[in-house]
Amino acid sequence: MRSTATASASALSGTWGSPFRPAPVSPEPLGGGVGYGRDRSEIGENGTLSRARSLTGAVYGSWRITDAVFLDGVAGHGDLAFDSRRRAAGLGGEPDAFAVGERDGSVRFVSGTIGRLADEGGLRRSLYLRLDARTIELDAFTESGAGLASLSWDALEQDSLSANLGLAWSWRIDMRERGGLSPYVRVEWSRELESLGGQGVQYADWTGGPTYLAPLDAWSRDSVNLNLGVEWTLRDRLMVSAGYRGHLGDASQSHGGELALRWAW
Repeated sequence: MRSTATASASALSGTWGSPFRPAPVSPEPLGGGVGYGRDRSEIGENGTLSRARSLTGAVYGSWRITDAVFLDGVAGHGDLAFDSRRRAAGLGGEPDAFAVGERDGSVRFVSGTIGRLADEGGLRRSLYLRLDARTIELDAFTESGAGLASLSWDALEQDSLSANLGLAWSWRIDMRERGGLSPYVRVEWSRELESLGGQGVQYADWTGGPTYLAPLDAWSRDSVNLNLGVEWTLRDRLMVSAGYRGHLGDASQSHGGELALRWAW
């Protein structure tokens, strides 16, 4: 039996990058960047909460095959840190309580995109196909604060390969001395191709107790992602953006907001 989880989230991120063109070897842009992100997700309505932090570095490249067809690629590595608060039902006569824990990890990823662009005045449309591959490694950790209901979670290594088909629209609105506004809409269908395995977990105070396997296939294998937002270019190098991101899957859904500040040099 599958359950459907609902989460609300807020995110804060910052990115620093440096694009360059290695002419005369190639007329296409290559570059690299470092990003820091924070995420706060409330799961359900009982106070269960997850906070995440990430520091990520990546290199990327783009090749304009024709005026309308492009090929993009990105590869990188990130360090992850999580703080969790899980509402746990009391065991052995103990009251309900929150189990809290901390967990570190890392992620390696590579992505390739091929797409087609169409520009009509201030409107840009794109249709694209993207493959994402990543490996996530998470350390083992033990919860505290919930007595007999506290859990110990095994270390986890998870591979993922997904195919994504998307449509994107953006508009450019010139505001003269106030810069430019670019509203955007992106709709994307995603299919997870890897077997997701499971997470080993035990009761923290049960020495020598059994290990239970929590299946990870409760996460959606098929999903639709929706991004709505606006980017405000204040100067050539300074941009502020705000938006909504939604995830609707066959086993889970989430909704969140995003605010970003970008400075290029």
